[in-house]
Amino acid sequence: MKKSAWIIFGLVLCSWLSAGAGALNLYPAIYWIAGSVSGPSGVDVNGRQVVFFKEPLVNNQIVGVYADDLTGPEGLSGQSGRYILNALEGFGMDLRPGTYYAAVVRGEDNYGADPVEVTVTGNGYDFAPELVLAYGAGPAAPAAGAEPAPSIRVWFDNRLYQSTIYGQEEDKRPFYVSETGDMKIEVDIADPFQLDRTASYALSVQNPDGGVESFDLSAVPGFRVSAAEVKPLVIDSPYPKTLAAAEEEQNYVFTFNARSAGIFGPPAETTLVAAVTVSGGPVRLIGQLLTYPSPVHLKTDNKVTFQFTLNRAAKTDLFVFDASGRVIKKISSNKYEEGGSAGINKVDWDLITDQGDRVSSGIGVVTLVSSEDNRLLGRGKFTALP
Repeated sequence: MKKSAWIIFGLVLCSWLSAGAGALNLYPAIYWIAGSVSGPSGVDVNGRQVVFFKEPLVNNQIVGVYADDLTGPEGLSGQSGRYILNALEGFGMDLRPGTYYAAVVRGEDNYGADPVEVTVTGNGYDFAPELVLAYGAGPAAPAAGAEPAPSIRVWFDNRLYQSTIYGQEEDKRPFYVSETGDMKIEVDIADPFQLDRTASYALSVQNPDGGVESFDLSAVPGFRVSAAEVKPLVIDSPYPKTLAAAEEEQNYVFTFNARSAGIFGPPAETTLVAAVTVSGGPVRLIGQLLTYPSPVHLKTDNKVTFQFTLNRAAKTDLFVFDASGRVIKKISSNKYEEGGSAGINKVDWDLITDQGDRVSSGIGVVTLVSSEDNRLLGRGKFTALP
């Protein structure tokens, strides 16, 4: 180690030892994390970027603030295979006693070290377990000076939109919504970063004809924000417009934008695109009414789930008939609730009949009816084995 580094390190240790442990809310100028790095024969352990951070990796990326140092002569330690970093160089890190992580960023030779837990004691210095280089290990290099992008999740009538499943591409399923309804938007970002709340309200809607309308959600009637001063930011609002429904299906694209506040670096922005489908005309069943498990094994199963997809929200009744044609169970669902929402619905039954008995083995029929006009939407089969 360089002589000057040892002197600084010793002075800081002495001052902290005399002060004793405690919460680190005041962000003192220096808090040392020291350790060593080893690796396979022939792999250089020097010049490696060691990172110290609080939040677990997300998709092999560091989330939130971090501190770092280089191993060997290029780093503060000045000693081969070793490093000393100042944890408080990660400006904004809420450093206090607890569990943190240290890792070696994967280098150009594809060698790095996966995170190890580091216990911060509050004494002003701590030692990390040895970091061992391995091929293909270690996090990706963090983006220098950039804030992490916020996350956005959106629900339409209590249904979470998942862009990996739903959309208008051939390999995805349509996400059906009604002409009017409610949506909830949740925006979050890793601590200690903050959200740009004005940008978080941005929303645009692309109409079936390709035209785009932009909305300030704060101006939408019924708009409200939950827990406005803490994260996550939750916005509850009706749709900003009525989605016109024709006999044929109409496609709309909602685009939501959120941005970090830019307190610790350049702001980062996230965009979520939700492609939804509106179907006009009377309510109808899309596809089949499914039952699972099928068959139900009465000795081991405690419930059965009926799954079906509706083109629009509506009040529904689900009837279960036994082999003799007698109704043994009726399940009613209100509009916009599970069982009465546009899109996929899953209705559970605990296998207890309306007569108070556990269902008997046999083959029965399940029917789905629109209770608004008493119209049959579809049928399915229910099989119960002893």
